[in-house]
Amino acid sequence: MQTDAVINEARLTLDRLVILQLRFFQQHKRYAKASELPPLQVLAPEVATQYRLTAVINGGAAYRLELLPLDPTAWPALSVDHTGRRSRTGAVSDA
Repeated sequence: MQTDAVINEARLTLDRLVILQLRFFQQHKRYAKASELPPLQVLAPEVATQYRLTAVINGGAAYRLELLPLDPTAWPALSVDHTGRRSRTGAVSDA
C-alpha cells in the first residue's frame, strides 16, 4: 500500500474509533481506554503494520486518540480529540 493510502486509511480508522468511543461513552458514562477498543489488527490490518493506538483519557469527559507510527522517520503521527480536532505531526516529507 502506498504512503498516502495508508495515511488515508489511518484517518478513516480514527473516524471509526471516534464512533466506537461515543458508543462506549453512552453505555459506560466514560471513554474507553485503548485496551477497551478493538485492536488495530482487526479494524485496519494495513494501518496496524505502521501504527499503534493510544487513547489519552482526561478525567473521563475528554479523550485524544493517537495513532503513533512504529517508524517515526517514515510516518506522521495522527490524532483526534473529543471535539473532533485532528492533528498530524512529523515524518513524510512534502518534497
